[in-house]
Amino acid sequence: KDRRVQMAWMQGGGYPGMPFNQQMTVPAELTLHSSDEGPQLRMNPVKELETLRAKTHAWKDLVLNADKNPLAGLKGDLFDVEVEFEPVAGTETVFDLRGIKVAYNSETQTLSCNNVNTPLKSDKGAVYLRILLDHTSIEVFGNHGRVYIPLCIIPEDGNLSLSASCSRGEVKARFLRVHELRAAWK
Repeated sequence: KDRRVQMAWMQGGGYPGMPFNQQMTVPAELTLHSSDEGPQLRMNPVKELETLRAKTHAWKDLVLNADKNPLAGLKGDLFDVEVEFEPVAGTETVFDLRGIKVAYNSETQTLSCNNVNTPLKSDKGAVYLRILLDHTSIEVFGNHGRVYIPLCIIPEDGNLSLSASCSRGEVKARFLRVHELRAAWK
């Protein structure tokens, strides 16, 4: 099949009348929380997924900007990324994982991944993201499950690169942890 057609089908085209994107998601836990807007349901990956972590790369108090990529030496296709950063007015923080961009725009307070956008306000001056990347899927959890973006993806052949940057200005990442994952299947 043509790659563009396959990508469009996987990202929500599907069969006529089907209101989902055919995404098989990781096991997740739903929890109920109080908020200023009333009760809120949150979704987060189950703790047991942490047993798949093979190797961890960690940074604290890292400045993200357009000039330096702290993830330049990392390559692969199975990752669990955790980051907490302090958005600054006018910035866009971008994580490019195998050519799939996850971005946070501080002006619009919007989290986006592959043309899917959702509002996400900072929480006590910070944005927390957990991004699970697999061979053909990406799942983005924002601010401890307040928002969730699951997508089927088809990365460019051979693209195993990762990057973390701020395309406009710079932001401080309180921490950035990239966990290389091993396959769940033996």
